[in-house]
Order: sequence, then C-alpha cells, then structure tokens
Amino acid sequence: MGLEVRRARKKHLKNSRRGASENVSDAGARGATSSASDKARGRAYVVEEALAMVGGELARVAHEEAETLKDERLAGARDGKSSGPDASGFPDPQGGDGGRARSHQRTPAG
Repeated sequence: MGLEVRRARKKHLKNSRRGASENVSDAGARGATSSASDKARGRAYVVEEALAMVGGELARVAHEEAETLKDERLAGARDGKSSGPDASGFPDPQGGDGGRARSHQRTPAG
C-alpha cells in the first residue's frame, strides 16, 4: 500500500511542477504561475498526509512486533530454550564448562 501512495504523491508533484514550469514563460515569473498548479499541489498534499498516517501506523506495529519478539527470546533464554550454538542455557557461574583454561607465562619484561 505504501508504494502505491508514494507513486501517487510523486505523480501529483510532478504534474504540479510541470504545469507551473510550462506557464512561467506566459506569466513571466514562477510565483505568478503557482495558482494554476494549486489543484495538483493540493492532491500531492493529501497523498503526503495519507503516506504519513500509513508510515506512523507501520512504525507503531513494527515496534510492537519487535517488543513481542524480544520478550519471547528473553523468556526462551531464561527457560534454557536458546537456539544458539550452545543450547544449554546460561553458562555455569562457578566456571564449569567455561572453555579452555588460559595460562600465562612470564616474559623477561614482565
């Protein structure tokens, strides 16, 4: 739906600009031709308002979906149902299964 609204807006803006530019030579100035293209500019404004409403609603729905997905993922992680590489849940805080133990050898500089 958004693509169709954008195309309509683009069409009406284009018609408004073309109509005004065609009348510049007759009127002698760009400002004098603005009243002739008011109808097309008004249509473009209406389409712009519709696009803003659609965009706002889309942003609201996307935010709600993102919050829902985030809550589901956090609940899955708490329950140990992670889909990551190690699906055993959170690592053991006592250090078990924490990977390879690192060793450090002192060098002459310190």
